[in-house]
Parts: sequence; structure tokens; C-alpha cells
Amino acid sequence: MGGEERHTSSWVVDMEKMLADDDPYSRRMEEKRWEAQSIYRVPQWLKGTNTKAYRPRLVSLGPFHHGDSNLRAMEEHKGRALVHLIKRSQKPLQDFISAIGDVAEELEAAYGKDLHMKWRNNRRSFVDLMLTDGCFLLEIISAPFQDYKLHDPVFSRSGREQIDPILRSDMLLIENQLPLLVLKKILGVVRPNNSPVWSRARFSEWCGAGMSTSGAA
Repeated sequence: MGGEERHTSSWVVDMEKMLADDDPYSRRMEEKRWEAQSIYRVPQWLKGTNTKAYRPRLVSLGPFHHGDSNLRAMEEHKGRALVHLIKRSQKPLQDFISAIGDVAEELEAAYGKDLHMKWRNNRRSFVDLMLTDGCFLLEIISAPFQDYKLHDPVFSRSGREQIDPILRSDMLLIENQLPLLVLKKILGVVRPNNSPVWSRARFSEWCGAGMSTSGAA
């Protein structure tokens, strides 16, 4: 119809721009955006009324459940794990902080849009969290070290026997994951010339079940 008025709303203008965009760089940036995120929150519609099934019972790993009231008791033991690992390595704390800080942007991207702004706005706290949780996880999946007391409630052989079933369960939760890169960077400081190759299969073997295979530990 010759006299029909052209529809020129802002929505149409935006869509026309997107349709006309044939820039390979733009397409690659969009692709990288989706590739970067490997750790997700479970959608509320999927959780339904059974939200407890998706929440850790003993320890938080990563930012999604950090600070939950029922998990705070474990924060003390995470701190002890960091101290033991770093003392044993005989490397300065700052070396570990720098190693994680160098990849902080990549680690943030692993949590994508699900990462709360309080972490994005405070990178120092985010780096501290990644380092602390990474050290804890490495201590847990390694054979018991002799620098822990015989009756240590978490890191001794007897302590592990008590908490291992719950820990393994917590580590399998989708919302309770660390990027594998965190562990690689920590191990790179501990043993820069002889860092073992930590794979997803290694963590799956430890847990006795298939862990997250999307770049998360």
C-alpha cells in the first residue's frame, strides 16, 4: 500500500542495525561471551520447592554460596588450609595472590552474568575468595599431610573419613564450583617447574562420580 506509513520505532531501528551487522569481530565477541561462562546458578523454575537439594551442606566453593549462615563454620578451616599450604610451599603469600590476580578477569567470566556485583566491584575480595577456596580444595583432594595434628577435625585421616561423604556431595553441586584454572595457578606457584596436570577426570575420580566438565573443579 503506497500510502502506508513506515514503522520507525526504536525497536525497529535496533533490529535493523543488528540485521545489517556483518562484522566478524562482533560475532566472535558474542561467541566468546557464551564460551567464557562455565559455572551457573540453577534456574529457580528448575529448583521448584526443593531448593535445599541445590545448596551445599558443609562448605561453599566459589561465590554463589559464600557467607551462607550454615556454612560459616567451615571458613575457619579454609583459612587453616591456606596457611598450611603456603607455609609448606615456602613461597610468599603475595606470589599466590599475584597468580590469581593475573587471571581474575577470566575467573570472573567463568561465573558470567550470575556473578553478583559485590564481587565485580571488589576484585580484591574476589581474588582472596578464589585463593582461599582453591587452597582448601587442593588440601582436601590430596593425601593427608603430616603438618596437621593427628586429631584435626577436617584434615587428618580420621577427620576426612567423617566429612568426606558430605564434602563429595557438596563438590558435585552445580552452584558450588571453582574454575579449574584456580587450582592450576596455585599449583604453578607451589611447583613452578613440576606442576602436575590436573584434569577434570582427576576430580571425577576423587569424587567417585562425574563432576562438572565445563572448566570447573
